[in-house]
Amino acid sequence: MNKEITLTNNYSLQSYASDLQAKLQFCKYLLSSALCPKHFKSESDVLTCILFGQEIGITPMQALQTLYIVNGIPTLPSAGIKALVITAGGRFKTIEWTAETCKLTLQRGDWIEEFEYTIKDAQRAGLTNKEVWQKHPKQMLYARASTVLGRNMFADVLKGLQAKEELEDNGTVEGDIVPSVPMAPEPKFQTFTYDTRRIKDEQSMMAAQKFCEVNNFESLGNGVYRSIIDSKKLASCKIGDQNATV
Repeated sequence: MNKEITLTNNYSLQSYASDLQAKLQFCKYLLSSALCPKHFKSESDVLTCILFGQEIGITPMQALQTLYIVNGIPTLPSAGIKALVITAGGRFKTIEWTAETCKLTLQRGDWIEEFEYTIKDAQRAGLTNKEVWQKHPKQMLYARASTVLGRNMFADVLKGLQAKEELEDNGTVEGDIVPSVPMAPEPKFQTFTYDTRRIKDEQSMMAAQKFCEVNNFESLGNGVYRSIIDSKKLASCKIGDQNATV
């Protein structure tokens, strides 16, 4: 009998540990990138985020841009949780959505559930005295309703993932990695292309291409790649000693 301690997805603990230094080195490289959010302080923070992202089916760069680690708990904004549910085949339908109530249905195959979250529910939970609820009641009601439905019907996909808004409401956003911040508007996304041929140094150009491939950028051929990123965080991509505008 094989005495190796095994992990899910057919990875052994021993083989995974043997590759740990290489992973940490890669995370050190990501940490120096302009696309890595500043709240990540160490390679281990980056690696933890990427590993959890793999568990829920998102790429390393998506994990860095969207996942938060709060008091050791990985979280996503409610919009990210909704995206995972839709990717897994879920279909949301809005029945009613006002500043007083949000009623949604979610369908998974032949299974359909309905859930309603009202401002009275939020009042009973002591949430409406918070600034974000006073300024954005509709968005917060939708975040609650969609997250509850998603977690109820796609537990195998979300694996207990909590929404960032829930942790903020519970007053537990004082984590070592992510400080407590007001709720920001939903990020705007744009498609951008990155032409590695503009990098004159061959070694740096190859490193740039490797970076794009590892992070699942779409290849357009001839060293040109395309991806989607938060436009506010998109400025430049630091590849080795090169600062290549993307």
